[in-house]
This record gives sequence, C-alpha cells and structure tokens, in this order.
Amino acid sequence: MVKLQTYSFPSGHAVGATVFYGFAAILLWFYIASKLWRAVIGTAIVAVIVTVGFSRVYLGAHYPTDVLAGFLEGVAWLSLTGMMTKRHRSVTTETTLKAKAAATGSHIV
Repeated sequence: MVKLQTYSFPSGHAVGATVFYGFAAILLWFYIASKLWRAVIGTAIVAVIVTVGFSRVYLGAHYPTDVLAGFLEGVAWLSLTGMMTKRHRSVTTETTLKAKAAATGSHIV
C-alpha cells in the first residue's frame, strides 16, 4: 500500500490512461474494417483503462471518486480530440478499406 502525504483529484493516472489508450483505439478504429477486430480492440482498451483505475484504488493512492472523475475527464478529452481528428481525416469506411485491400491484394479486412 502507498502512503501519500496528499491525495490528488482527479486521478492523473486515470486521465492519462483513458486519453492515451483511448486515442490509440480511436486511431486504430478508423483503419480496421473488421467488426470483430474492432470489438477486440475496444474490449482490450477498456480492460487496460479499468485495470489502471483499479490499481490506483487498490494501492490506496486514490479514492474511487478520484478515479471515476479521472475517467470522466479522460472521456471528455477523447470526445474533443475524436471530433477534431474525425473532422480532419478523409472519409474512411469499411467500403473504402475493403477496396484498398482488394487493390493491393492485402488481407487486412
């Protein structure tokens, strides 16, 4: 257990994990056409983020409300960055990904 002099609100680790792993998932989401792989990536990312939050509470570094607030702040940042990256990204749909894969002979789909 960690014995800290002061506590932080919200949890910076929870914010960081949510933004970093969540943004990685957003970037991968647009380049992977398979719905199965999208589900696998989404599940794995959520598991990692929740594990980081659980570890902060388990170690006694934060209260559960600190971690929850960190998750919410991270989701707010992800919403903002997700909207910005989607606005500046060319349209990438399952159809265009399949067409690109077919043109290059790739089996990414």
